[in-house]
Amino acid sequence: MNRPNSTASSTPTLVLALGWLVGFFVLFFWVTPRLPNNSEFLRTDLLAQSPAALLDAVDPPQERMGWRYLPQRLGVWVTAAWMMLGAWGLGRLGWRLIMRSDRGDSGLNAVDGITGFVLTMGVGLSALSLLTLVCGLAGALDRRVVVGLLVAVLLVELARWWRHRETIERSEPVAVEDSVSGIPKAAKWCLGFAAVLFLFFQFTGAALPSIDFDVKEYHLQGPREFFEQGRITRLPHNVYTSFPFLTEMLSLAGMVVADDWWWGALVGKTVLAAFAPLTALVLFAAGRRWWSSTAGLAAAMIYLTIPWTTRVSIIAYTEGGLCFFLAATLLAVALAMERIPRGQPLTSGWLLAGLLAGSGMACKYTGLVQVVVPAAAALAISIALANRAQRDEGEKAAGVSVAGSLLVFGVGVALTVGPWLLKNAVETGNPVYPLGYTVFGGADWSETDNLKWRAAHSSNDYSPSSLGRGLLDVASRNDWQSPLVFGLAPLALLVTVGRRRAACLWVVVGWLILTWWGLTHRLDRFWVPMLPVVSLLAGIGVTWSKRPAWWRPCAVLLVLGLAYNIAVVTTTNPRPVIGYNSFLGDLDQARRAAVTTAPAILAVNERLDGQSPRVLCVGEAQVFDALFPLAYNTVFDRSLLEQWCGDGRGGLADARTIRDKLKAEGVGWVLVNWQEILRYRTTYGYTDFVTPGVFASLREMDVLGEDEFGRRFLVPLDPVSVQQRQEIDNWGAALKAPMPADNRQVPGYVAVQLFRVH
Repeated sequence: MNRPNSTASSTPTLVLALGWLVGFFVLFFWVTPRLPNNSEFLRTDLLAQSPAALLDAVDPPQERMGWRYLPQRLGVWVTAAWMMLGAWGLGRLGWRLIMRSDRGDSGLNAVDGITGFVLTMGVGLSALSLLTLVCGLAGALDRRVVVGLLVAVLLVELARWWRHRETIERSEPVAVEDSVSGIPKAAKWCLGFAAVLFLFFQFTGAALPSIDFDVKEYHLQGPREFFEQGRITRLPHNVYTSFPFLTEMLSLAGMVVADDWWWGALVGKTVLAAFAPLTALVLFAAGRRWWSSTAGLAAAMIYLTIPWTTRVSIIAYTEGGLCFFLAATLLAVALAMERIPRGQPLTSGWLLAGLLAGSGMACKYTGLVQVVVPAAAALAISIALANRAQRDEGEKAAGVSVAGSLLVFGVGVALTVGPWLLKNAVETGNPVYPLGYTVFGGADWSETDNLKWRAAHSSNDYSPSSLGRGLLDVASRNDWQSPLVFGLAPLALLVTVGRRRAACLWVVVGWLILTWWGLTHRLDRFWVPMLPVVSLLAGIGVTWSKRPAWWRPCAVLLVLGLAYNIAVVTTTNPRPVIGYNSFLGDLDQARRAAVTTAPAILAVNERLDGQSPRVLCVGEAQVFDALFPLAYNTVFDRSLLEQWCGDGRGGLADARTIRDKLKAEGVGWVLVNWQEILRYRTTYGYTDFVTPGVFASLREMDVLGEDEFGRRFLVPLDPVSVQQRQEIDNWGAALKAPMPADNRQVPGYVAVQLFRVH
């Protein structure tokens, strides 16, 4: 029997709800008015310029931008769509195998079409990532192999789907009566239009080259190295590539299918961008099933329009995948929990939840505490409560075993994240390398490395004021947060039907905030996975009352929130807020523009041809755009310069030994990025071996020639912090040189040098 999905919406409650929403908007726009990472922008100014920014995005006035360049992306999109279709085929195969665990019970087959589709895609994308991993470890990163396997699975599943399309069991979505059934259809169409608009931004942005440092250092650089060597091996010079790489494997698959590392990276980014609409579908399915179709639609729209969602879609971050697998895991867990009171078989439900939770951890190690732990806790608690209720009612039937269910869930987790842990264990002796050193140890890692890593990836301030600042950052102060998220989410507790579920979702949000604040170095990206959960609560909060006295002011604030989000995503003057957002730009121009964010790499690209000897990069690690052979190491890896040129005691080896080693490694050039080294020395730490004096000695030994760049990379000392100035004074005084500025000489230093190996 359907029940209304709202409170009585009494006048005091209505006043309270409107007061909270208006008060939060005041907090968002006027109490925290300036963007912390883009301090030249005020939120009210962004809101005012939203129409102009949107017009410039869809009808850009600049040259080399516009709809005439859209066809350049069609090949990328078609290839990505084909890969998604292949993932669907793998997901269908996996789905059928999961269902067999219940010995013929229809079980999760009886979900509605959207729910079944998104859960199938979750299984399929995880399987596609693992398939790429297996092919890579086997040295079979060949286009014919990967494409052939996907085509075979897809044809089998399409044939089976066509043969059994009339007999596939699908239930109608279980939803309570829509509390806002009186809302005009035009309003729902507006919600849908907003979602489509942001999907346009996300998929055109995903088909642009990335300018982000982490992406160029390992999110895409790791897959590029695997692609170019034709297999997946440990890369001891890039510790980040020992992380679980679920999303990066999708980028690698794009490179293999496209048979090109650069275009394939765009294909992979587009596949990763698809996690945004898939997450929105999860929220729609959950909202419609347990609250109302309007709640589901609002939740999907709110999630898609958060600037963070667009940001992680146009940058090849892992958080888009982690958001999806967290949301899909919660959906799978909730579906499985529904079956407990009915006495239905649980194996398929908990296995599916485990597969999805393990996939979350395979995106990022933090998925262990953000996805696996809360899912396992929900499993155990729900079964324990059901067993107690059964005992209280005097039923003699045996309850469901918590241990047995956790075992099934654990098997699912092991199937999806286990291969990554096994790979690390074989390569380094540590399944969670480089984490867990005190327990497992690890190859090429030491206690010094461990302490350096922990200092860079943890916090030492656990005061109440720190927690308060963190909560404010999460709720309102962050550059890419939406005012609709935490403005509407608390109102979910006003909804009568499903209030207990809403309270449970708030417990999940609290856990995610606590683990972000207590277990990480509090980078804002690390709390992004909570956004699907809070978006679902916000969608529910929209629907708490059907009174016009609520809907009319709420609609006004919804429009203001959407207008602000549009401005954050589309603004380009004086610079983009969201990241590289030349949505309709010429891809040839975009490729050149992307390289300019790594000026040292751009300069070497221009100086050398692709057939030159290897370039040893010192301090430079964002090397994805390099068109020359190279060797490099990240800040947390052993310095290649020190390994190849040092004597093991902190000094230089003799000239002949150094020449022989560089020749054996095929090194003909040495690139030094002093600007990056300076940044590392004042943040993470950097080896004391690398100094201008070392290169002066190498020149005196006739191992290296003179600096090929000369004064090309002189930068002023004025913007440099006091700490960085002290660093230059201590070890880099030889880099200082005056530079012209405004018809006068100002203090500067040499930021980049390039030396030829003799």
